[in-house]
Amino acid sequence: MATQSLSWTLQGVYSSQELYYGESAVVGVTNPPNAGWTPVVIASNANTASVTGLLDNTAYKYVVRAFCSGVPQTDLVGTATTNPPGFSVTPDCPLIGVTETFVEGTSSVGSFNIPITVVGTGTVTATISGTGFSGSNSIVGATSSNTFITVNVVYDGSAPSGNRTVTVTINGQSCNVIVVVDPAAPVCLPPTNLIISNI
Repeated sequence: MATQSLSWTLQGVYSSQELYYGESAVVGVTNPPNAGWTPVVIASNANTASVTGLLDNTAYKYVVRAFCSGVPQTDLVGTATTNPPGFSVTPDCPLIGVTETFVEGTSSVGSFNIPITVVGTGTVTATISGTGFSGSNSIVGATSSNTFITVNVVYDGSAPSGNRTVTVTINGQSCNVIVVVDPAAPVCLPPTNLIISNI
């Protein structure tokens, strides 16, 4: 049996959310909650979920539905295939490298180079999360020749300066990485409004 983790970006304050999944071959182009769809209970402010008990090497379809004051918004739809039996990936957390200097209040994009050990053939999915930080990447058909995965990391400038903890999740395994956010440079502007008067 397999597990898949999901994450999505919230764009408002929702009165509720719904998550459904089903085998792609069974649900086809139907919309939940029709036959073949299974609901997963999630909170109105959730942006992650894990679905367990899935069949190996099987395509699944997911729908996230958010409600604003009870009114459904446009469905967020995604598909993914579970890995075959015997596939595994292990991240080497202490060796994760960060290739960017982040500055408070300034949006930027950097990358994490994440060493991995792969057994078998399957899909490796990496996500980055933390206050002000996000990113994801996948390698489909990964094998033992894939020794790292690079993830572009988007920093929106909102995390305050100092050491910040960012979570790296690879196929359900999480590592915490410390990222340094430098303080913004002080703004230096020329003087204005010179007023001269006779005394």
